[in-house]
Amino acid sequence: MRLALALLSISASSQAADRSFQAEGVDTGAGIGPRWVAQAGTGVAAADDLYAIYTNPAGLLGVQGFEFSISRQLNARLHAYNFIGAAWRLPLPQDWGFKATVAGSFYPRIHARASGNYTDTDFESLFLRFLLPGVDGNFDGDIDSKTKTWRYAAALAPSGDSPWTLGFYVDRIDCKSNFCGVHAHSNGYTVQSTGARATAFGLSLRYQLSPDLTLGAQVSDLNTKLDIHVTTTDAAGTRESNTTAHFPRKLAAGLAWRWTGATTVSGDIESTHGRYGSTQIDLQMLRFGLEHRMAPWAWRAGLLVPLRIRSSDSGRLKLPAPAAPTAGLGWQQGPLKVDLAVYAHTAMSMHKGKLSPAADLSLTLAF
Repeated sequence: MRLALALLSISASSQAADRSFQAEGVDTGAGIGPRWVAQAGTGVAAADDLYAIYTNPAGLLGVQGFEFSISRQLNARLHAYNFIGAAWRLPLPQDWGFKATVAGSFYPRIHARASGNYTDTDFESLFLRFLLPGVDGNFDGDIDSKTKTWRYAAALAPSGDSPWTLGFYVDRIDCKSNFCGVHAHSNGYTVQSTGARATAFGLSLRYQLSPDLTLGAQVSDLNTKLDIHVTTTDAAGTRESNTTAHFPRKLAAGLAWRWTGATTVSGDIESTHGRYGSTQIDLQMLRFGLEHRMAPWAWRAGLLVPLRIRSSDSGRLKLPAPAAPTAGLGWQQGPLKVDLAVYAHTAMSMHKGKLSPAADLSLTLAF
């Protein structure tokens, strides 16, 4: 009996050691743009630069001329950069009665690789199915999944000192997954290629309640359908199938308070809820951020607090800590801005069972 238990223990340890998982991209929990990642991903009410294209496009009106930026997760293994984009404040005639900023960007929404044996209750399996519903929950093999997004956005407000600003975006989403191995419904060794595309829309607004207090809100992925095409080759031959899945809808609200002339405090709450393929998703997050400026430097800190991470397949999941800290700094000289963020990577922390550090760096030209 002892020998059998020892063999089982060795086998389990070997399987765990053989498993690997890597996740990168905007939707791994931290957000986008080191200035805002350092503040735990806040920005629904506070973001006033190019990176507002992600948190709240209404904030793009804070761009006064032209901005171009590129950012990278410094310890990334799968992507050379995690954002590239530009924004332009349109030189509209005063008699048109409104002002506007337009922006465009490209970013890997998710890129994940997994190898080994996973079940449908493992976090990694849940995460992969969140990327693309065509992935089987129980598998033993290698999988590579990429979701890329091209986003186009605009911010509009009446000319003058109106407290209201409206924003909207259109996304073109492209998903691809490749799998080699066996899964719960395999007929022997299986090679599977899955591709999907979708067009997504979002609306947002900002309201200047007072000179020191700003409110913001955004609704994302409105009525978004993912058209999925799967090609499978196994012992039974090659076959193709087509399905459609709805994206869960994401709601976010936030506030930004200018505590002093140099210090701003912000907070966001966001909820992602709905059915994605056959899985019911329920994610709720609180984000708190602080930025203190003393030219040419800016110091930042934040805290990400997961309220709920739940799916109908795996039940409720938890981060290995009640909250994930973030920090960073920025430097600006003339048109050049450099921002750095150090943070606990949410998806990799869930995988490793402990807070997993990551760092993002961006270079921005603003003139």
